[in-house]
Amino acid sequence: MIPDDPVGNAAPRADDDKVIAVVRAEFTRAIGPMAHVVLDELLASFTPGGGQVPPQKWPELIEKLGWEIHSDRRRVAFQKQALSRLQELRQEDHP
Repeated sequence: MIPDDPVGNAAPRADDDKVIAVVRAEFTRAIGPMAHVVLDELLASFTPGGGQVPPQKWPELIEKLGWEIHSDRRRVAFQKQALSRLQELRQEDHP
């Protein structure tokens, strides 16, 4: 299980599109070209009104995406890499 706040006191404040692009790139690396379909479906469940995913929900989103990866090794690698990239975005927002 991913900690509730793996990227610091608050989830990244980076632009939502930037965060989605990072998660999409890492997820695509893990499962291939169907990643965008799975991610879009999961994003829709996180934002039923079509808004943005609340920053505190990014770790949960990454964890749920991880369960779509059948290989334990790839799942763990995806989760670590995605969280690391989100941490980088957070640091860019707070130099």
